[in-house]
Parts: sequence; C-alpha cells; structure tokens
Amino acid sequence: MSGFAWYLHSRTAQTLERAARLARPVALAGMQQERSKPGLHSSLPQAAQHTRDYEELFRLAKETGLRIDSVQYHRERNPALALQLRTLDIRVSEEYPKLKRFLAAVLGKIPHASLQELRFERSDGTTLQGEIAFKLVLLYRDDLPPSGLARL
Repeated sequence: MSGFAWYLHSRTAQTLERAARLARPVALAGMQQERSKPGLHSSLPQAAQHTRDYEELFRLAKETGLRIDSVQYHRERNPALALQLRTLDIRVSEEYPKLKRFLAAVLGKIPHASLQELRFERSDGTTLQGEIAFKLVLLYRDDLPPSGLARL
C-alpha cells in the first residue's frame, strides 16, 4: 500500500471509529425517548401479568372443551426494545373445530397474543381428529431498564 493510500485508509478508519463512539449515546438516548412515547410499548401489559394470562388460557381451554396434552414455556427478553416474549408450545389430541373455537376465544380475550405456528397431523384423510401442535406468543412490556440505557 502506498503512503497516500495508507494515510487515507487510516484516516477513514479513525473517522468511522470516532463516529461510532459519538453515535452510540445519541442512539441510546433516542431509544429512551421512543420508549417514553405512547404507542405499542405502553399499550402492552406488564410482564408480571403472564401468570394471569396462562390461567385465562387454561380457563378458555376448559370452556371450549379443548383438552391440552402438554405445554412447554419459553421466555425471551429483548432489553433493547424493553419487551418480553412468552412462547407456549402446546400439543393437543382433539378435533380441529374445538381448536378453532379455542384460538378464536384466546385471540379475542388476550389481544397481545398471536398464533405463530399450527401443525395438524391426522391418521386418515376422513376425520378432523388428530394431533395438533401450535405456538402461541404473548408479548409483554418489560419494565426492567435495559443495561445500555440504565447508564444514561
């Protein structure tokens, strides 16, 4: 690399490094301001509500006649967005119309829930009875301060 090319390369690297150092606090401050505005984040329930939502899910299952075989729970935090996702992997051995009634009830009663995946396996092509696996995702506001924003 010639002297001028090396000089230009090192000055560009220094400039980019300086810009990155300066941009980080500005970006974090902007995220803090965005979090304080009314919108999706403020419309979500706090993460502590997840147990009440689980109770509501099981109540709706009983009410619609859906027998749940198994449930696996997963929690994922996104500190940068101050959100928590609670994913429920649910398995049932039921008729499809019962599942449809259950999902309609859940999505109607718990507005921060969404159906992420649905798999239906049946032993023959004539019945609506089968093994059903689906994922429900519940989205919550995580009120713990993200580690990067706590220092501002």
